[in-house]
Amino acid sequence: MKDAFFVTAVSVLAVLALSSACGGAAETDLTGASGGAADAGDGTSSGSSGTGATSGGTSGGTSGTIDGGAGGTNAFTGAAAYVPTTGRNTLRPGDHPGAGNPSKHACMECHGPGGDGPRFFAAGSVFTDAAGTMPAAQVEVRLRDDAGKAVSTFSDKLGNFFVSAQAATTAGVAFPLHAGARTSAATSTMNMALPNGDCNNASCHGGAQGFIHVP
Repeated sequence: MKDAFFVTAVSVLAVLALSSACGGAAETDLTGASGGAADAGDGTSSGSSGTGATSGGTSGGTSGTIDGGAGGTNAFTGAAAYVPTTGRNTLRPGDHPGAGNPSKHACMECHGPGGDGPRFFAAGSVFTDAAGTMPAAQVEVRLRDDAGKAVSTFSDKLGNFFVSAQAATTAGVAFPLHAGARTSAATSTMNMALPNGDCNNASCHGGAQGFIHVP
């Protein structure tokens, strides 16, 4: 996404690098409660939370909600407690670069309009370090619009995450969106809206802004 990418101490996701190239970013560190454990593995998982919730589609660990739009810029308004979940496996030898691991690559080049891959709405990579050497698994990434419609997904064991176009359509979300990322230890949200979901693009976290990471 052209900006950064969620419930407790400031220590884990508070350092997502955000900048004006993605709409003028600002971060707010929040606190909250963590949930129990779950693992979607390589399969699919959909669910709901908040008020008037809707299913999020077929992406691993993806779910959609509607909260009525009263949450302002907080991507996690109306979301259920964080539950550790492993996103759908993105390792695809022969299809993805990097021996099949698409980490750090601009996913939407292939998964966006006109690309050869399955259509995504948003996608990127998240790490445990600013240098981008250690992938961060089970990070929840949530996108929410001003109407209160939202969709969440989780990073896989390689630190990659995506929201399929089908999941976004089912959830009813549309850009511009507010973004957030969280683990059981911390939450980070963006105050400014995102114009698209190409997180690893060279003008966003594939470039000068630095990798999305959980310090």
